[in-house]
Amino acid sequence: MLNKSFLKSILIRLSGYEAYKWITRKNGLYCFNYHRIGDCTKTPFDPNIYSCSVEQFRKQLQFIKKHFQVITLDEALLLTQNKLPLNKRYALITFDDGYCDNYEEAYPVLKEEGLSAVFFIPTDYVGSGIVPWWDEIAWMLKNTNRKEFCFGENHTFNLKFLALDDVIRKFLTVIKSDPRSMDKKMLELQETLACEYKVNPKDKSLFVSWEQIKEMKIGGMSIGSHTCSHRILTHLDKENQLLELAKSKQCLEQYLGCEIDSVAYPVGQINTFNNDICELTEKLGYKMGFSFTNEINDLPMANPYKISRLGIDNHPSMMALRQKIVMSNRDSN
Repeated sequence: MLNKSFLKSILIRLSGYEAYKWITRKNGLYCFNYHRIGDCTKTPFDPNIYSCSVEQFRKQLQFIKKHFQVITLDEALLLTQNKLPLNKRYALITFDDGYCDNYEEAYPVLKEEGLSAVFFIPTDYVGSGIVPWWDEIAWMLKNTNRKEFCFGENHTFNLKFLALDDVIRKFLTVIKSDPRSMDKKMLELQETLACEYKVNPKDKSLFVSWEQIKEMKIGGMSIGSHTCSHRILTHLDKENQLLELAKSKQCLEQYLGCEIDSVAYPVGQINTFNNDICELTEKLGYKMGFSFTNEINDLPMANPYKISRLGIDNHPSMMALRQKIVMSNRDSN
């Protein structure tokens, strides 16, 4: 069955309304958010976290550069303070999670295109042998012998009749909305699937090293916090929220020798951060907080701790990228 978003996109394109909305897209800050760059078919982990291939990334950067004024994180901070003109279409390029391909694949293309990006880093992962919970979940779903299983109170998943990538995506949606601790949820899944990932200490780290982060910083990229462990903040008590936000900032500042002004809330959906977390972020000295709510930021900006970003995923074509931008422009024009 075709979903409503897909049907809406077809109707918009056929009606010519898309062309009108593109021409009249509003001024504001358009934050484009990426995760991994490369070939998703070769990973033993979550394929859905790959935003696009290297070549697609290059074309998207060229497209964004053509149609927007691409700014740095420092300029975005000035924009939140109304110190830049408000009657333009700005673009900020961001990355979450700090995978190795951010350095190996994305960073060289950004330099070639003369652009800067912000890399939000979960500090516990830097150069470590950690496999993050979403990748561990994907690995288990790929390797279990179970063809159908139940999780939580009323969720059933079928691995026999549905595409595995779709099952992974749907399961991660469920686990992100489950308020229990991640340790409890992972234990339940391991027992349910009779499958558990064992880290091989000889495997290459999935994540960038401190040396690579420093090199990117020297090379014109910006660095922000993505907390320490990437746990969902609203699933933690206030003490652990403070620890995640404060320790990661301190760690990045210690290693990089500069002030860290920005944080991207893990997962970043509306139910994964709240006003209390935004206030805590401000008290700790951050000047910007980034979510993942697929909207355009109007100017002047209402709240610098609730900056929205457009997620780039599923290897979008140039037409799909343009359409995503169009559909994110609410009918406030």
